[in-house]
Amino acid sequence: NLVYRYVDTTGTVVDSNLSLPMTYTNNNIWSVYIPNVLYHHNVEFSVTINDSLNNIVSISEDYFINRLPSGGQFHYVYVEDTNTSYTVENVPFADLYDYSWGRILYKSNELTVNGGDHIINTIAYKPSERYGNGPTYNISCYMKLVTDSVIDSEEYIDPIKDSATLVWSGNLNAIQNVWLDIPLDVPFFVPSHMNLLVYWLCEDGTYNSDLYWYSSMNSIDNHLCVSWGGDQQMDTEGWYDWRPITRFHL
Repeated sequence: NLVYRYVDTTGTVVDSNLSLPMTYTNNNIWSVYIPNVLYHHNVEFSVTINDSLNNIVSISEDYFINRLPSGGQFHYVYVEDTNTSYTVENVPFADLYDYSWGRILYKSNELTVNGGDHIINTIAYKPSERYGNGPTYNISCYMKLVTDSVIDSEEYIDPIKDSATLVWSGNLNAIQNVWLDIPLDVPFFVPSHMNLLVYWLCEDGTYNSDLYWYSSMNSIDNHLCVSWGGDQQMDTEGWYDWRPITRFHL
């Protein structure tokens, strides 16, 4: 395992004794993705190795997270056809149910502008219709960088155990036919060569209103979106679903 911690510019340890399992790739190389953290933090990590002769070697390193170079421009990036008339009620989350979850995969070529790296500041979806009133409570959004080209499982995956980063949590009050902008609490850095997996959890705990979201049905066959909603906790199997049209503010 790789052990790591985050330290801010004052020397205060923000999170410590964190651990991630490493994956063997090839040629005696092991790899792991460390979850993103806000800029102006130092990431310190170490690995302890025990070889076949019982020699124990510890290796420690660190790196500093800074802003991207100044002078850049903000961009809106739209994923899926914004003129679509298709709607679905289950993704990114289904507030009709007591509990719901969704995982949505976005490809690197869908996110990049001029082939560069970017920071996601806001994610937005567009509700088409709303049956009922009131906000939806206790929603969480996680993000993770992946190389996967499809979502290969309909099972629920705990985003924390999957080393995803919590980027936003709170309550939402959607208005039909108006983009629902969600400014991230933790802006998320996306290199130009990586895909993005977004996890949504809705743990409202009550049958609330029923939102329908503008979506694309093409994602079902391409396995780009999976979701579930019901009256029990999250440990359950979902179904491949339509992918909601999405707007990123980079």
